[in-house]
Formats: sequence, structure tokens, C-alpha cells
Amino acid sequence: LQKIWKSRALELGSTWTNHNNNNHHNSIVRVQTGGIRFPGIRIESNAIIGCQFIPHEMSYEFILLDDERKVVSGLPPIVWVFDQLMKTKKKKKNADDDDDNNNDNDNNKATPLSLTRVTAEITDNN
Repeated sequence: LQKIWKSRALELGSTWTNHNNNNHHNSIVRVQTGGIRFPGIRIESNAIIGCQFIPHEMSYEFILLDDERKVVSGLPPIVWVFDQLMKTKKKKKNADDDDDNNNDNDNNKATPLSLTRVTAEITDNN
């Protein structure tokens, strides 16, 4: 995930810092989003996000690294149809094991590029 983060950060014009020094200002987090409920199926959705604090700018940057969809419950025929339409095959148990083997393209799934920057500004309002 670190390689993906660096690649996306540079592509999006992020303020990239060296994340290999165990800096406590940088984290990769999994955020559960709303998900989907249809009659007969319930789907959980997660976003994998790289977060970094940039001290000299007093800002945070968030870069979308991946998104995951997982069928939580559902009738087997509906789950099968969903898997066929959305190409959501089960991922490997440990994503870190295939850092150098990202040629499978996760069943041709494209994750959108997204950079969000939040900056604090100190103003003198008296």
C-alpha cells in the first residue's frame, strides 16, 4: 500500500513526505462507508485512505488508495449475480504479501483518484 500511496500522491500533486521512517503523522486507515441494502442482499463498503499531517503547512492530506465491497449477507443466487456484475471476487487475506505483484489489477477494478487537503488558518479577528 505504501507504493500505491506514493504513486498516487505524486500523480495528484500531493505534498509527499518519506513514510518509511515510521512517522506518527502518517497512517493508512480503513473507513467503513454507508454500504448498500437491497432486498435479498446487504453489501458493506470500505475506503482505504492514506492520511498525512504536514506540519509546516498546518494541513492534513487524505488520498484514496483503494475501495472494497463485501457481501455481508444475501441469498446465494443474488450474491452470485452481484459478484458477476460487480466483479467483487474475494481478495487475498494479506494485501501486504503482493506489494510487487500488482499485475492482477484486482479484476480490472479502477479506484478513482482522490486527494483531499484540509488546512487550518489562524486569523486575528479581535
